[in-house]
Amino acid sequence: MTYDPSVNKMWAGFLDKNFKDGDRPEAYSFVFRFGDSEALTAELLSLVLEGKKQATAYSPWFFEHDGQSIPQAGDYSISIDWEGKARCIIQTVQTRIVPFDEVDEEFARMEGEGDLSLAYWRKAHETYFSRECERIGKPFSYQMPVFCEVFKVVYSE
Repeated sequence: MTYDPSVNKMWAGFLDKNFKDGDRPEAYSFVFRFGDSEALTAELLSLVLEGKKQATAYSPWFFEHDGQSIPQAGDYSISIDWEGKARCIIQTVQTRIVPFDEVDEEFARMEGEGDLSLAYWRKAHETYFSRECERIGKPFSYQMPVFCEVFKVVYSE
């Protein structure tokens, strides 16, 4: 897949600033947008860059459908804005897969969205996951698998 030149430029800047030649990470594992619309992407990216959003959730189904590997602890990913410009590099800290209805309050708070409540998380993510499930031809359910990723921003310009 071809990305905006800012993706490789950001990765090179991150490596130059943080690693000696011998111990550099091989590559980033994932280039992605938070959200599925311009407005949602801008809102979520703003929360990430402000340090309020430190977690995100997807279904493993979405990764599988899109031919992407699921990030693992230690992996680096590059977040892009709606136009495809690199905005920050995150490092996956922790992952787990649980049914939708078993996502807990702590994780909902770490997502940094809305009023930080589990009720808000469930409402917002049911809406989002329903759209994504429709896109890939899977049914949304409260038992569907949810990939819960905790991350830290390690580089932004």
